[in-house]
Amino acid sequence: METYSILEVMKARMVDLEQMLHHVMKLEAETGKQAWILYVMDLTGLQYNKKLYDLVTGSMKSLADFMADHYVEMIKVGLVKTAEYIEIPPFKSVKNFETVTVSCGQAHVVTKELKCGARLKWWVRGNRNFGFGVFWSETKNVEDFFVAKQVSPCFPWMPGPTLVPMEEEVIIKHDAFYHIWVSNERSWWRSLEVQLHVEVSD
Repeated sequence: METYSILEVMKARMVDLEQMLHHVMKLEAETGKQAWILYVMDLTGLQYNKKLYDLVTGSMKSLADFMADHYVEMIKVGLVKTAEYIEIPPFKSVKNFETVTVSCGQAHVVTKELKCGARLKWWVRGNRNFGFGVFWSETKNVEDFFVAKQVSPCFPWMPGPTLVPMEEEVIIKHDAFYHIWVSNERSWWRSLEVQLHVEVSD
């Protein structure tokens, strides 16, 4: 995806997709039953980093949308690592979350003053695209979070709605103010609704 444009990649994928569709239709004609392709992905050696996030939400999302539009229900997806199926556990849900409405062009920030050794845990999901980050600063008020120190990778804009919540827990390393930043600043018209849970423990 870094060498070829998304259009060139789609043109190359068309050959494989058409061949798979041909085999599916042939099998359906022979059996009289619906058929599909089991698309197996070997994730051995896959590195989980921001580069992967950009790939999945950018070029790969465009490919997935294209396949969903033109090859409806032809492909089912499975994940394989070292020739063994990986069972993906359901995400952990929380009951005591806060529902927050963030107006267009605005951001919602939760600030906690924490001591070294404390644990900060968060759980968040939204009903549409939004930005999210966790930062720390020596002062309570922060004018620009993009120049603040990051606790975890900041996502200025993520595609939504969030099917699987984002959750993480960190051990505080500095006596400081910690900010959970939820942004709807790129939206011009629509409000954002997020379910947010922030927990602090010793």
